Amino acid sequence: MSVADSTQHFEKGDIIFQTNAPATHIYVLEKGELGVKYGDNPLVEVGSILEGESFGESALLIGGKRSATIGCETDVSVQSFDADQIKGIFKKWVDGKLMCQCLLIEMINSNEMRRAHILEKDREEPRSPVLTDLVNNAISSITTLAETVRQPDDLHKGWDDNNAFLVTGGHALIRNGDNLIEIGTDTCLGASQLLLGNRPTESIMVESITHPLSGWFIPITKQYERLEDLNTGLAAVARGIAHKTVRSAAIS
Repeated sequence: MSVADSTQHFEKGDIIFQTNAPATHIYVLEKGELGVKYGDNPLVEVGSILEGESFGESALLIGGKRSATIGCETDVSVQSFDADQIKGIFKKWVDGKLMCQCLLIEMINSNEMRRAHILEKDREEPRSPVLTDLVNNAISSITTLAETVRQPDDLHKGWDDNNAFLVTGGHALIRNGDNLIEIGTDTCLGASQLLLGNRPTESIMVESITHPLSGWFIPITKQYERLEDLNTGLAAVARGIAHKTVRSAAIS
């Protein structure tokens, strides 16, 4: 079970990939800093990627085209992983695929909230089709029955057992740092924190569950430990997603 990686070098001002380009590889930034821009006219910079963080993750399980332009703020070195090789692994390892899907769902939600905040958009944006496809893909691989979470303590118990919660219905108010966020369908709670070895309750405060949450508890810690043993490159990608998601949520 292996994924080959190669190191690539870019100079300050280079573009690694542009919006709407084919998505064939996933990257981890080894050295330097990258800028993230959305839109075409004009390009709007909405964030950055720091050393150790991943980017290009939509290719991990969805494929399709790039949703952002990634440019070099400094000279950089990146690890590059072929997405088709990774998807080949996940055809044989459904639990590992589900773990990474949960990380991506968290990341996309975090990115969308941060983007809306930076662009100061008051109206609700349409749900990302990539996110919808990702959640539907995850649900199709789950064979157990969905569960209902009615009280914050139900979530806390799942987190204490090293499970994230994939939400497919209901509503809740959570506090992440200074941000009070309403969550519901197509969200995931706790995956990034668990992968990084943190307790989700230390960063995600559940204010209330206004409508019972339906969904699944998904093992995270055990599957990541297995991934570290089987493939250090792919483990670096997963950890990079988690680091970027936690940092983005803290500053959005």
